[in-house]
Amino acid sequence: MTVGHVRGGLPGGGKPFSVSAPLRRPNPYPAGVFSIGLVLSAGGMLGDPFHAGVLARLAATTGWDARRA
Repeated sequence: MTVGHVRGGLPGGGKPFSVSAPLRRPNPYPAGVFSIGLVLSAGGMLGDPFHAGVLARLAATTGWDARRA
């Protein structure tokens, strides 16, 4: 187990924290079901055409249509 320390001690005299294992959450989706997250960010006059092009290319390449997500 690895224990993290803060130089000069922790505020309020707290104890060191453990970073031995990541938190594991149960999978909310049954086997074979997955989720897609897509973040698009562009502004100005070219933002909308850029988004349209990215989404069109995704649909043409993968068959995934964001309108049905």
